[in-house]
Amino acid sequence: MALYAKEILRQLLAAGEWNERLPGERALALRIGVSRPTLHQALLDLEVEGMLARRHKSAWRILVKNHKPLNSKKLVVFISPIPLEELDHFTLHQYAVLTSHLADRGFETKSIHLPAVRTGRPEESLRKVSGQLRPSAWILHRCSPQAQRWFSQSGLAAVVMGSAPAKIRIRSVDVDYRAAARHAVNHLLRLGHAADRIAYLMPDERLPGHAEAVKGLQEATRQNKGEVRVVPTKDATQAICDKVSQLWKDPLRPTALILHRPLQTLSVLGQLTHLGARVPEQVSLIVLDDNPVLTHVVPHPSRYHKDTELFAAQLRRSIEHATGHSTKGTWANRIVPELIAGETLAPPPGGSDAS
Repeated sequence: MALYAKEILRQLLAAGEWNERLPGERALALRIGVSRPTLHQALLDLEVEGMLARRHKSAWRILVKNHKPLNSKKLVVFISPIPLEELDHFTLHQYAVLTSHLADRGFETKSIHLPAVRTGRPEESLRKVSGQLRPSAWILHRCSPQAQRWFSQSGLAAVVMGSAPAKIRIRSVDVDYRAAARHAVNHLLRLGHAADRIAYLMPDERLPGHAEAVKGLQEATRQNKGEVRVVPTKDATQAICDKVSQLWKDPLRPTALILHRPLQTLSVLGQLTHLGARVPEQVSLIVLDDNPVLTHVVPHPSRYHKDTELFAAQLRRSIEHATGHSTKGTWANRIVPELIAGETLAPPPGGSDAS
C-alpha cells in the first residue's frame, strides 16, 4: 500500500495540486484512502528521493515538482467538475492506473477542475480552457451531455470516462450498467422478489450511465406484470437516508434495493439499521459498482466489480484512436462487471408475496 500511496502522491504532485506545501497528514491519508502509517512511509520514501522535505513538526515542503515542460503533442488532460483531491478512493486509483498506462505510451497527464462541465451551459468555460491548453486528447469525467456534445462538435480528440448518449459522436468507456442492472434484477427475481418490490436508487444527476441502468431494469422486467421503482436521490447522506425512510414507510415497502454508487451503501446500511431493518433478512441490497471500502463493510455488500487494469487499458486504447483521428474500434466501449455475491442477498421475507 505504501507503493500505491507514493504513486498517487507522485501523480498529484505532477498535476500541480499543491504549490509549496502538502496538506496535513490526516487530511492527506483520508484523501488517498490509506492509513496514516502507510502515508507516512510513502512521504518518507519521497523525502529520500529528494521530492519532499520536512522540518520537525512542520508541514511537508515540496522540493521537486514536475519541472519538465508539458509537450502538448503528448499531453492528455483529465477534466472533471470534481477536484482531484475530492475524487473517491476508487476513482483516484483508476486515475493513477490510467496515467501509468498513458506514461508507458509517452503521454503526460494533467488534471483540471472545471465545475461548468457538470452544467447544461458549459460552452464559454470550455472555449476558454481549450484556448489555454492544446493537449493531444481530453478525458471527460462526470461531464454533462452538453459538455460532451461541445467536445464532439469542436473536433477535439476526447474520450468520455463514463457513458455518452448514442446521438453524440464521441468515444466512451464505462461499466456496462445496462447489463449489470439487468443481471441484478434477474438475480433478485430468481430469489423470489416481485419486480414492483424492487427499488433502484438513482443519482439525480441522471448521467447517461444512469439511463443505461434504467434500460437494463426495464429489459429484465419486460415479461413481468410489475416494474422496478426508480427513485432519484441526491448524493448527500441526509438525502439518501430520507429516501430510505420514505421507502420503508411505504405500504409496499421494497424487499430489495439496487444502489448505483458504492458509497451510497454506507448511508443506506446505516439508515436501515436505524430503522430496525435487517439485511438481508428483511431487505436485500445490491450495488452496481464497486469500491475497496466495501470490503470492510459488514454485512459484506453484494456488488458488481470491474477490472481496473482492463478499464484503464481500454481508456488508453480509445485515447490512442481519438488522437489518431481514427474511425476504427468501438466508440461506446462497455466493460461487463463481475458479480461479487456478498452477504446482502436473500429471498424476500415470507416469500414473494410478502407484505
